[in-house]
Amino acid sequence: MKLGARSTWLSLACAGLALVAGHASADPPAAGVPPADAAKPPAAQPAAPRDPPSEVMLKGDAARALEAVQLISELSVDEAENKLAGADANDGLLAYARAMLAHYKGECVLAAAIYAEPSLAGHGPSQRLAEIAKGCEATMAGGVVVEDAESGTWVRFQHDADVVLAPLFFEVVRESRAVFARDLGVTMPPVVRIELVRDQFGLSAMTGLPIEAARTTGTIGIAKFGRVIVVSPRATDTGYPILDTLAHELTHLALTRGSADEAPLWFQEGVARSSEVKWRARTPFDHVPDPDDLAAFGVKKGIGPEIDQIGPSIALLPSALEAQITYAKVQSFTDFFARAAGPAALPALLAHMKTSAGSDPEVPVDKLVLDVTGSSFESWAGRWKSEVLATAKELPDADRPGAPPPKELKEVRTRYRLGQLLLERGHAAAAAKELERGLELLPSEPPVRALLARATNRAGDTARAKQLVERVEDVHHNEAGWWSMRAALGVPDTQVAIRMAIALAPYDPAVACEEKLPPLLPEEAARRALCVAARLKPRGR
Repeated sequence: MKLGARSTWLSLACAGLALVAGHASADPPAAGVPPADAAKPPAAQPAAPRDPPSEVMLKGDAARALEAVQLISELSVDEAENKLAGADANDGLLAYARAMLAHYKGECVLAAAIYAEPSLAGHGPSQRLAEIAKGCEATMAGGVVVEDAESGTWVRFQHDADVVLAPLFFEVVRESRAVFARDLGVTMPPVVRIELVRDQFGLSAMTGLPIEAARTTGTIGIAKFGRVIVVSPRATDTGYPILDTLAHELTHLALTRGSADEAPLWFQEGVARSSEVKWRARTPFDHVPDPDDLAAFGVKKGIGPEIDQIGPSIALLPSALEAQITYAKVQSFTDFFARAAGPAALPALLAHMKTSAGSDPEVPVDKLVLDVTGSSFESWAGRWKSEVLATAKELPDADRPGAPPPKELKEVRTRYRLGQLLLERGHAAAAAKELERGLELLPSEPPVRALLARATNRAGDTARAKQLVERVEDVHHNEAGWWSMRAALGVPDTQVAIRMAIALAPYDPAVACEEKLPPLLPEEAARRALCVAARLKPRGR
């Protein structure tokens, strides 16, 4: 989830840096941050401070500050640090840039202190960003930092119990770097920064996203302030696909770097949705339901905004349904664009965005698309919409938003829960009996198949257990337990299955422990540590 299409800082600095640069940013501010008074033309002389404080203009070395901000916006923090070395502490614009640099590096205590400097007193954007820096400071007080030089990863964990996830994060960053270089022509910075918070309250404090918006749309990850901030999988009872979510947010950082943070929201979210699974082996269930089919459904039903009218963030849409449909629309469109325009189009468009940002920040995206492809954005959008409406398939009930649940679901849930309880108490045969009835009612549900396979395997019927999970076509979607049982029963591609299971639910004890019962542990050290953590620590809150 990318919060805003252009640099938050360039938008919020409009009372300072952007005015000095000779233009006022028309892009929306970050979620939850009231807009600065950005529409005023450049003043011939710096205005005296006025009420309200947000109208105070900053003074100082405009050229140096703007160069530093541009470097930071494309994640070149080392170069920006050199640019700001020895900066005058009384220079308001340089102070603003120094605060930005500290924030991007995750040095929230320092960022908050700089915002409190006299040179920024009364400056509304600084005051608002100071609150976010303080939220970061409070959230990450006592956090644990783990670094990996080989993958170029810096991770700060709000809770030390989550440190066992670090090796998984390192792998995602390492593999994603290769994806971005290949598909987007983007070389990531030497260090990629990730923050893992306990829950959505931490996510809100770290980013300024209102907690109500996070809950409405189910937001659990945001790329902002040069870092990826994600919620721990412990925050939900069953976990969530945190590694794919991490890859999604890393894509936002890559697009920010490749475009100098000029990529529009539809481009950001569409490419990120397509890229979130490229770091790992593909599965038949990636992007289920089909984004083209879901996009066509949304277009026909008039659900969600047009792709270029999303607003500052998908996280701020009024419902989870609109967020789901909008994600599908932008992914469907960018996939169509990449296919039709050719593999060089995305890197070329990113590079053109970056070049245009340096020469003329007011160049509209429509012209950039026209320059690169010979066709306008409006033309591309029309072609895409015609194609998906002509070729999309009818969504099955299981995938159709708003479709009533199957009438068998209530009984299946009851039998599934009963099977869980019986299995936990060592009554595998009795659990299997309950779950066999659930499988008859909903045969394509992977959780039912997985739990039944676990029960029958523990009851000694390994052949039946393997039969339940060996055929991909028997199930409808990804599920951690289904992958875990495939690995445990020796279905081909065992290592892929184990990795997929952990990627989907790292704190599920059966998954993390590779279906081994206590006191047995996995052989590999990192997985052994994850197993111990999954068994000892509660999930959810």
